[in-house]
Amino acid sequence: ASIGQARHAVEVETIDPRYSDPLKRDETDLDRIPGQMVHAAFVEHLGDFLATYKVLDRLPKDEVFENPIVANLVATGARVVYFWEGQQVLCTTKAACATTPMWNATSFEHVRSSGLVFEPHPL
Repeated sequence: ASIGQARHAVEVETIDPRYSDPLKRDETDLDRIPGQMVHAAFVEHLGDFLATYKVLDRLPKDEVFENPIVANLVATGARVVYFWEGQQVLCTTKAACATTPMWNATSFEHVRSSGLVFEPHPL
């Protein structure tokens, strides 16, 4: 094992299971998306300010979806863009993701192992 893996193992072992066990269960529940517990907290506190797909879909049709102008984001009500495991969060529940373009539903098991919730978007 690499030094990084050993360090990670030590860090995981020192986390109080009262806090880590719910996160581990959340990650293995097939009815939830990776990080859903965290996404729920974001929704609870930031709600409509999140730049989810539903909000981004209100951008002007000529907008570059992958790199929108900030003023146009603000006009849609979006104020918070955040990332989970290196990907922008475009949906916060499995039900919402199922209606989001590029959702990787056909290989959901792969999503759990790789963390890639969305397929790369062709430019």
